Amino acid sequence: MKESLATAKVADAFDLILSQIGLRILGRRQKLGMTQKQLAAKAEISPNLLSRIELGEQNFTMRTAWQLAEALDTTLEYLLLGTLKDEGDEG
Repeated sequence: MKESLATAKVADAFDLILSQIGLRILGRRQKLGMTQKQLAAKAEISPNLLSRIELGEQNFTMRTAWQLAEALDTTLEYLLLGTLKDEGDEG
């Protein structure tokens, strides 16, 4: 029972992290006035994948994270951790 409870807690924490990352991507995209279709094209991913990432429903690779950061003119640090270094008021 302990093992399944620990596994559930990890899964819940992981889901929360994915949701937070998705919200940062969504917020940055909206701040830039981009549609999902525009961002997906710029990041070279499918609009369906982008939608699922923004909703926190989809795990993704570091390559995809990098492509999204580049397309959103931000850093991996911001997308993954929500922190910025010398980049003004993104977020």
